[in-house]
Amino acid sequence: AALAEQYGFLVVEDDPYGSIRFRGDDVPPIASFTDRVIHLSTFSKMVAPGFRVGWCIGPPAVISMLNKAKQATDLHTSTFAQHLLTNVVRRPGWLEAHRQAIVPIYRERADALAIALHEQFGDRIAFHRPEGGMFLWAEFPQLADTDRFAANAIEAGVAFIPGQAFAVDQRPTRTARFSFATLTPSELEEAARRLALAYKQTVGADS
Repeated sequence: AALAEQYGFLVVEDDPYGSIRFRGDDVPPIASFTDRVIHLSTFSKMVAPGFRVGWCIGPPAVISMLNKAKQATDLHTSTFAQHLLTNVVRRPGWLEAHRQAIVPIYRERADALAIALHEQFGDRIAFHRPEGGMFLWAEFPQLADTDRFAANAIEAGVAFIPGQAFAVDQRPTRTARFSFATLTPSELEEAARRLALAYKQTVGADS
């Protein structure tokens, strides 16, 4: 925020998971420190994934240009979905009560996945236990890249996204992103077991 003020650039702050924080202190958005921010977020993580309705807050001149770009791309987001969400979230206290109901579920699932991965992989995996959101980011020091691991995992009936999908240069990495959002703790334990089988197959093929 200070650098944006000093040099006059805009920060694009993509924040779909800020409200889903279940451990540690709340992290204030960059937009709370400066007006030189285009703040992006969505209802799809908090209310209903299928609606795909988000929002953008920023300088009026920028928002005006974004409106035109949006209209040129796909006219507009579903009016029906927007009306449904408006009728729900405008109810006083509803959104916060809903957040308080779902955040403990994400915390339980994040902890279940972290424990299961640690039990299955030990020192063959490195990760920080998530403090919010829906994903666990991990590194596998003994793998050259996680692409083949991902293919073997799919054959074992479980899936993840190799880290290179999130890299600017798209080069293979030793990292992976796992989602814990939709599975129960027992299902996450089974997923970790299948991942371990796929990992052994991957390491065996590379050796």
